[in-house]
Amino acid sequence: MKKILKRILAFIVTNTIMGIGIWGVYTNESDTEIGWQLWGWMLAIITIAFPTISFWLDKMTWLLDLED
Repeated sequence: MKKILKRILAFIVTNTIMGIGIWGVYTNESDTEIGWQLWGWMLAIITIAFPTISFWLDKMTWLLDLED
């Protein structure tokens, strides 16, 4: 039962992060003021770019055996 609840929690958190990132990109593309566009870019970078970079950096470190 714990494993199922953990998977559900992971699914909810992942979808929430993805939704915030998509909303940030959408906000940037809409006809809004520059402040909201900057806010959209910031949300997109925080929720999409940073986790992606972290993930791939971790995988490449493991693949290339760069761990100390």
